[in-house]
Amino acid sequence: MTLRAYRWLVLHSPANVLAVLLAAALFMGAQLRGLELDAGSQSLVLEDDPEQRVYDRSRLVFGSDEYLIVAGRDAGLFTPEGVARLRDLTARLEALDGIGSVLSPTNVRLFRSSEDPPGMLGMLFADPVRLDSEECDLGRARAELTGHRLYGENLVAADGEHFALYATLARDPEGLRSEEEVYRLQEALEDPGLTVDGRAGLEAELAAARTTYLGHERVRKAARLRAVDEAWRVLESASTGDGGGRAYRMSGLPMVIAEMIRYLDGDLRVFGAAALALVTGLLALVFRRVAWVLLPLFSCLVTVALVMGAMVLADRKTTVITANVSSLLLIITLAHAVHLIVRYQESTGDDRLGSTLAALARPCLYTAITTCAGFGSLWISRIRPVMDFGVFMSWGTLAAFVVSFLVFPAWVTLMPPREASRLESHPARSLARLAGWTLRWRAWIVAASLLLFAAGGWGMTRIVAETRFIDYFREGTRLHQGLDFVDRHLGGTTTLEVIVEGPEEGYFRSGARLREVLELKDYLMENPAVGKVLTLPDVLKEFRDVMAGLGLEEVPTAELVHQAETILGRETLRSYATADYRSTRVFVRIRESAPTLERGRLLEELGAALEARGWFPGARVEVTGIFVLYTNMLRSLVDSQERSLGLVLAAIGAMLWVLFRSLRLAAIAMVPNLLPVVLVLGVMGWTGVPLDMSTLMIAGVSLGMAVDGSIHYLTRFRSEFAATGDYRGALELAHGSIGRAIVYTAVSVILGFSVLGLSSFKPTVYFGLLTSLSMAAALFGSLTLLPALVLILRPLGPRHAPAPEAPR
Repeated sequence: MTLRAYRWLVLHSPANVLAVLLAAALFMGAQLRGLELDAGSQSLVLEDDPEQRVYDRSRLVFGSDEYLIVAGRDAGLFTPEGVARLRDLTARLEALDGIGSVLSPTNVRLFRSSEDPPGMLGMLFADPVRLDSEECDLGRARAELTGHRLYGENLVAADGEHFALYATLARDPEGLRSEEEVYRLQEALEDPGLTVDGRAGLEAELAAARTTYLGHERVRKAARLRAVDEAWRVLESASTGDGGGRAYRMSGLPMVIAEMIRYLDGDLRVFGAAALALVTGLLALVFRRVAWVLLPLFSCLVTVALVMGAMVLADRKTTVITANVSSLLLIITLAHAVHLIVRYQESTGDDRLGSTLAALARPCLYTAITTCAGFGSLWISRIRPVMDFGVFMSWGTLAAFVVSFLVFPAWVTLMPPREASRLESHPARSLARLAGWTLRWRAWIVAASLLLFAAGGWGMTRIVAETRFIDYFREGTRLHQGLDFVDRHLGGTTTLEVIVEGPEEGYFRSGARLREVLELKDYLMENPAVGKVLTLPDVLKEFRDVMAGLGLEEVPTAELVHQAETILGRETLRSYATADYRSTRVFVRIRESAPTLERGRLLEELGAALEARGWFPGARVEVTGIFVLYTNMLRSLVDSQERSLGLVLAAIGAMLWVLFRSLRLAAIAMVPNLLPVVLVLGVMGWTGVPLDMSTLMIAGVSLGMAVDGSIHYLTRFRSEFAATGDYRGALELAHGSIGRAIVYTAVSVILGFSVLGLSSFKPTVYFGLLTSLSMAAALFGSLTLLPALVLILRPLGPRHAPAPEAPR
């Protein structure tokens, strides 16, 4: 669109422009009815992580890890009343829609808890003894369950009072088949002998299978949330209904996902409204005209509706990362609107609107481009939510520029003349005093900034990319309480798996191989962060002890495996070995709350031990689980931070050079924009805030947004300098004019993001508070450090006579 066509459109058809934008916003806003919140495991892992395939295969072969851990404490657990309470709780959970089965102390098979041992025939044909059976001796049951290799520290703690139930979520058979089909096609595509046509056919099948699978996944995710909510209602009822005032806790991966979605939904609703209210109040306080308040709000809502609607149409779900898109877009669009309003109100002459657009089009375009560079750098993170955040924020930043430069002239053209009053001079006088202070203390400002750079740089060396799920939530939240309770009493929550695939069938019917599994278990248990470890030999040793207790003759290992499968059932062994006993799984639960937990070190030492100790000759050993996937994501964060920050620095530096056509001026402009980044990263290092998916974005976002103030300030400063030929005078004039817009924008960002500090989800808290801190540092850099450097280095040359026709 040419400049002439643009001016004709917005000046001669302003009502039509606004009507079209409103219609587009309403249409895209209507798409938000399909907005989906997602906090599943896929949102916490790397894009195309090869370990994901191993994890998927393990779930298909050995069973799902989607279970709720319901835990509690009952001092009278092994009394008739305690057993009745536990049986009732188990039954109520089993009756819930979405729960497939519940593993409970009341429904596991007991062999040593009755006075009359069943014998071999009894074990085969008699009704099994369970905790709630009449013939069960509760004293013996307590001893059996607390000392059981599988159930001890798992279903019942060693103290005989803390207990857990494992409610596995139901799977739709069709959904499970669609997942298996996707996995089968992915495996087939790895065949190096595929022809071009064969590959194309498989890719088409895979695309169709994925569509079917995703449809089932949507249904399953909704069922998961309902199951968690209903389980909570059961626990709340049980806590008050048994007369004992007992409090139950819940943990497990579905619980983590459901709670993250609940916090995400609450943050979107509450903090989005709070940020909008604060920004509206600030606009009203600053501009004191309804039209000047409604103009930026209209621009902001149009931009947010366009981008969020596009996310829905692109089938991108809202995660804990992309939930910040709407808030950031509101701020970015607001910045354009504030700069336009301030410039318009301080303009004089007959063509105030034209001069405003001409003066701000170039700097606003470059601020949009530099901000895009900041967000676009996140694409290299390989973390899908972060990548989506970068893509949609880049597109949204450009949309904010276009929308602002369409709405503003159309709106102003339709405004009554009375509403277009000029700004009062009080803020300008205050900023002029700040300019005078900067003039007097410029050397001290630079010295203080160097100290901040040094402190921040030192703090950056202390940043760690090591975080725990439990650290995502405040101590008073029910998820934090559940994770901590299970970790301390019942073996941990997060899962780690060691999958061993032997070279032939029956590999794990060998006594030698089973002893190696136990050696691996013993090695794992040496780590204090490791909780319960479950293995195939545990099942077999427990069964052997039962047989020995019955006076039955010990049999060879292969025969023992056969007898255990016959009596216990194949499904009992499925979690630990494949049907042909070629593969086994060592199932490890990690204590997330352990202060000694070091994810990367644990996995590195485990890999070294597996390689050095010669276990499982000829077998393929793979380490997987959500613990591994999450650790891989954390490992990539530091590298992503360095690469994305380097990329955005190079891009912004190049654009500043092009904008100012001066390498010296571009270098000066970069210095105050590095200060927010170094300061925020330094604060993270000094305060122990870990590098995670949310804090990863802060450096790029801070740099992309902070440079906006520098671009606007230097653009205006050069204009004033061309008119006055005096550094001091140009600085004072720039402070009193563009300084107001920079202050208003920065305060809006700080207020808008500070409300996120009230969230129960700590990554959201960190993102909000650190972004606010970075904008405060950017404000300091733009209005003190930048002019101080300009005064000292004089990049525009010595004082000269003012140009006769210099535009203002």
